[in-house]
Amino acid sequence: MKKNKFKISFDVLFTKRVLVILSIISAIVLWAVVLVNVSPAETKVISNVPIIIDTEALTSALGLEAVEIVGPQSLITKHIDVELSGRRYALSQITAEDITVTAQVSGVSQRGIYPLALSIIVDSSFPDIATTANNSQYISVRFDLMKEVTFQIEKIQLTGAKTAKNSDMIIDAPFSDLKAITLRGPELDIDAIASVAVVADVNQTLSETSEFAGKIILYDKDGNEVAPTSRLSVEGNQQTALSDIPVQITVPVKKAKQVNASISLKAKYTAENFNFAGISYSISPKSVTVKGEPAEIDAGFTTDQLLLGEIDLSTVGKKSRKFTFTPSLTTGTSIVEDVREFTVNFPLKGYSEKTFVVTSATSDFSVLKEEGKNAVFDTKQFEVTVVGPTADVNKIKAESIAVVADISGMDVTGKCSVPAYPYVKNSTTCWVYGSYMADVVIS
Repeated sequence: MKKNKFKISFDVLFTKRVLVILSIISAIVLWAVVLVNVSPAETKVISNVPIIIDTEALTSALGLEAVEIVGPQSLITKHIDVELSGRRYALSQITAEDITVTAQVSGVSQRGIYPLALSIIVDSSFPDIATTANNSQYISVRFDLMKEVTFQIEKIQLTGAKTAKNSDMIIDAPFSDLKAITLRGPELDIDAIASVAVVADVNQTLSETSEFAGKIILYDKDGNEVAPTSRLSVEGNQQTALSDIPVQITVPVKKAKQVNASISLKAKYTAENFNFAGISYSISPKSVTVKGEPAEIDAGFTTDQLLLGEIDLSTVGKKSRKFTFTPSLTTGTSIVEDVREFTVNFPLKGYSEKTFVVTSATSDFSVLKEEGKNAVFDTKQFEVTVVGPTADVNKIKAESIAVVADISGMDVTGKCSVPAYPYVKNSTTCWVYGSYMADVVIS
């Protein structure tokens, strides 16, 4: 009975269905063996394999760096498509990570463009895979010395900035929070840059000081815009583009007012009711426009006058008629026009100078002093020059000229030299020119 059961089980192995299954399995195994070991060689392209350009030794020895892929166009991105040949199965397993492409830099010795031979090596775990002759053999690379330069922001440009029509408000010189920028890059690129400016697109009517985002613009020596390249790094960060550098531009809006330049005339001693207003002079420029914060302009120029300073008549004569003044303005106010100084001129047309010998015997000599002090002139005579309208000067006599010495505040005794001030007693148009000293005795 057991013998028959065994015979039935063994016979099952040779049924038609089992034989079909065994045949299929055998065919698959045979196909796999042929695929791996017997199938003919095929080709396959592996895309975007990175190209290695190792310049560490060049940079250390010569300061050179690879700054630009020049060609061919297919390699501009510093990646290459590599064609391989080998068995189908092996090719199906390989990836870009298994291929090393290196540009040979041994022939680079100075700045310039070099064709670098490409070395393509397949990982040793794929011994039966080889590169084909269809792969690129060279890559052209520009090498240059690297340079770092700090550029001052020389210009700030606004587009479309304006104030309301017929307004007394004006746009003042804008300023930026960015004062300078340091650029690093190939010497050829850096040398092409002559100046750096910042620009803000305003495009609106302003009534008060406002802030705007700006952008950095590069210019060459001829004033043409230079397009920034990825080869330039900003302040040591090559990943930062110029367009990503934050720039804040402040556009000041100030009040403007036209004012007339003026001076004040004075004299230490003159006749009572001396006519200062009758003396003719001119100022150049005659008027200017001042600008500043509204409150400063309103408070500082209530009379529409810009007072330049004082002129003592004792300094005005036929040979001393021109004076210059540097304008002095309060903090926060300035002159719109490019005016650095004002010129005051006394034409003295119809005026004369005449010198008189003035003595203590015929003229009044007096000393201004504190109570309790005594002082007398030791100088008995002066030669005094008088300036005035010719007709009035001709009427003056020596005895109509008085001399005053002022020792107020002087804590001395004995003989000393002090300033003296001659003046024409009864003339409202004539003044004394020059400076004088007198010896006085104080007790």
